[in-house]
Amino acid sequence: MHWGLIGILGSWGAVMGLLTSLVALPPLVEPLLWFGAYTLYVLVVLWRRAPPFETTLAACLLSGGLVGPIQAMLVGPWLAHNPAYAEAFVGPRSAIQTGMVAQGVVAGFVFGLGFGGLAAGAAWVTGRTSAAPAQPAR
Repeated sequence: MHWGLIGILGSWGAVMGLLTSLVALPPLVEPLLWFGAYTLYVLVVLWRRAPPFETTLAACLLSGGLVGPIQAMLVGPWLAHNPAYAEAFVGPRSAIQTGMVAQGVVAGFVFGLGFGGLAAGAAWVTGRTSAAPAQPAR
């Protein structure tokens, strides 16, 4: 496992946690930022020849594990900046915070499985795995 690479890629969760809590993002922008980041994860993992599935899954899990707690710590500003989502988050503050953390981890796992599979498939097709060097260009 490439723990340094996982840490660098997974830190996107901290950026998104702060960004979504402190800045009002339109509802369409946040998913586009996540999909763009996860696509970048796949490209970087292939470029670095890290184990594709495991590295991408771990980076997605870390990003999900960071975004949820940061949003939970900043739940007041998050609710103020996300009125479209605020209606879905009703109830005691502790329940909202627990839901945010759980949602981050579950989303990180689900997207990690999907993008990890994509990375593994792309590594297989291109030959860019940690065990095999890339084929020379002809």
